[in-house]
Amino acid sequence: MSILDLATPVSDTVESVNMIVYGDSGVGKTVFSGSGRDKGKNDLILAVEHGTSSAGRAGSKANVLTVRKWTELVEAIDELIEDPDRFDWVIVDSLTKVQDLIWEHIIGEARRNNPGRNVYARELQEWGAAQLMLTEVVERLNGSEVNVIYTALAELGTDEEAQEFKLPSIHGKGGKLAAWVCAQADVVAYMSVGRTSKGTEYRKFQFNKSPEVFAKDRFNLFPGKPVANVTLEKFTDKLLEGNVETPEATENTPKKESN
Repeated sequence: MSILDLATPVSDTVESVNMIVYGDSGVGKTVFSGSGRDKGKNDLILAVEHGTSSAGRAGSKANVLTVRKWTELVEAIDELIEDPDRFDWVIVDSLTKVQDLIWEHIIGEARRNNPGRNVYARELQEWGAAQLMLTEVVERLNGSEVNVIYTALAELGTDEEAQEFKLPSIHGKGGKLAAWVCAQADVVAYMSVGRTSKGTEYRKFQFNKSPEVFAKDRFNLFPGKPVANVTLEKFTDKLLEGNVETPEATENTPKKESN
């Protein structure tokens, strides 16, 4: 039997989905993470940072696993890869905070070997280790059958023409690590707060790249302008069915979500 005989039609190929949702602190990334189908009761939030109570206040029934150590994160990833169908979505909240977790682990290990180690110093080889540990998280989850969403803070980067633009806050290699993580994602959405002409706030999602914002949508689910008040449930429906109408974000967009 030839290895080529194992090829299957692309229409029969089923792959997991991975997504990055990033934006400033307090914009509603965690609320989005808890807004899946059936109020998120079949989703898991890996809470690497505080703030998941905001999803609960919004009515979410998502499952939350608090992760405070690197070893706990690795253990959770191991079990998720072994049982990828246990949850519809797994949300890593946030990838920015995972980097802090990694550094806490690296410095903790260094201090065990050298109790006098300066906790604020960073050795050259440790920077490389920290970046490899983060890429391992992304590669293992993205390469599994788990549907995963990473949240991240936003920061300003600079392009080749010295123009500033928004991108996920993932530190390493002068922005190259953030670019690598984004390259692995199916969808990268920038989340911000919009306001109507009457001053009413709503959540605005940008799925397409612009000079001011890095974003991408391999599935072309939301072509064109930014859209308003996307929930994880609506995103999932759009992904699976492709027939859910989502309002564009304009100055007249109401705060209330359409059902």
